[in-house]
Amino acid sequence: MCATFGRGDVDAILSHLAENVSWEFEAPKAIGFGGIRRGRQEAVGFFTGIAEEHAEPVLKMSEFVASGDVVAAFGRYEATVKKTGIRVNTPVVHYFKFDQNGKVLRYQNLINTGAFLEAAQGKVATTV
Repeated sequence: MCATFGRGDVDAILSHLAENVSWEFEAPKAIGFGGIRRGRQEAVGFFTGIAEEHAEPVLKMSEFVASGDVVAAFGRYEATVKKTGIRVNTPVVHYFKFDQNGKVLRYQNLINTGAFLEAAQGKVATTV
């Protein structure tokens, strides 16, 4: 799914989701693609929000850990905040839980939301 995200192929991503998927990215309201979404149709909002707020997104996953029906992927996400033109590069973790048919039943996204908030406010994002 990382490759399909990189191509911007939302339809391909949606085809891998269970009908009742829980798509979770907890973030401040200022980050438009944040929120907990239920079902494929709501999950689309995550991708449209990214498209509205970020230019030239790059997702590179470097490690994957699997246990039963769960996969965790670790890497970096980089994008330019359209509002200010500031580029952000942050660690990212994706958690996937699969159903018995191999479809994503639950997804969680963890990134440095503070860096994106700072960039949206015109501040060069810093990390520690």
